[in-house]
Amino acid sequence: MKPRYLLARSAGDLAAMNTEDLVRTLVRRANEVYRVVVKDPEEQSWRASIPTVLDVLLLAGLGDVMVLLEMSTLSSDARIDMLLVGSHPNTGELSAVAVENKQWSKLALNPRTRRITHLGAGPEDSQHPVEQVWDYCRALERQVPMLKGALWGVANLHNASTTAVAKIMPPGGQLRPDVDGKRVRAFGDTTDRREFARFLTTVLSAEGASNHVRRIDRAHVRPSEEVMQAAYEAVRGRRVFPLRLFQPVAAGVLVTA
Repeated sequence: MKPRYLLARSAGDLAAMNTEDLVRTLVRRANEVYRVVVKDPEEQSWRASIPTVLDVLLLAGLGDVMVLLEMSTLSSDARIDMLLVGSHPNTGELSAVAVENKQWSKLALNPRTRRITHLGAGPEDSQHPVEQVWDYCRALERQVPMLKGALWGVANLHNASTTAVAKIMPPGGQLRPDVDGKRVRAFGDTTDRREFARFLTTVLSAEGASNHVRRIDRAHVRPSEEVMQAAYEAVRGRRVFPLRLFQPVAAGVLVTA
């Protein structure tokens, strides 16, 4: 089975860990699971950002919600910084929040490109973090259908002011038309922390969190579009194996069904 994340623990357990021990564990697991060597900026991001989300979870009384760190989107090398897993407080069904952490302190929206200018962004600027986390949610939903309709996205801009964050979100700032504004949020520094906690309590409870993680672990992963296209071309073009009499017709029926 393809690796899905680096570490899964309750928010309370992660908050109780020494931050440096957590970072060392993630560095080791990244090498074991994804075969990557973690560079200093990513280590620093873990040190600075993960505790800010754990603090909000504890503030919200969600210490038993499960946190999956560096969750794969399962369709590319992209990883979701944190996936918060629990149950929806109204239905008891699986509910999850994908969190994209950013350390940006000063940011501005380019209204022409909808990209974000910030220190270190470079000439191309950066993708809007809310659009980024929405893309991750959509990718994960496509790969794991059981998550469809159960995912929310949050951009955690914990160093940015509430005012700066408000300017990149509607109505002041526009998002792509495909982004469902009801399912995404962005939160800034300390003045936004309680709003972040309040939002989490509307979509998450800790009930059944561990069971939901086990369900995600066991969930069938849908083949990517690239794999399906390769299979289609192989069958139609008989590049993998020769089709016997009548099989090309049957294959065509299957592919177009």
